[in-house]
Amino acid sequence: MYMHSDTLDTRLIREMSGGSLTWHMFPPSWNVPMPGALKKVLDIGCGDGTWVIEAAKCWRGCEVVGEYL
Repeated sequence: MYMHSDTLDTRLIREMSGGSLTWHMFPPSWNVPMPGALKKVLDIGCGDGTWVIEAAKCWRGCEVVGEYL
């Protein structure tokens, strides 16, 4: 079975961080307004976009944009 390295990285990070998409501890829900909470995320060099798609699904209150250079 072939798996693109971006997909593998995303799955590995989720496994190692207890289900999170990132090592940073974000608020549990982006749908609940929180003081100082991020509203936008930019992934520069997003590869096949796996992480961007997963982040957009997970953090619905946050605008997630991926740019592949």
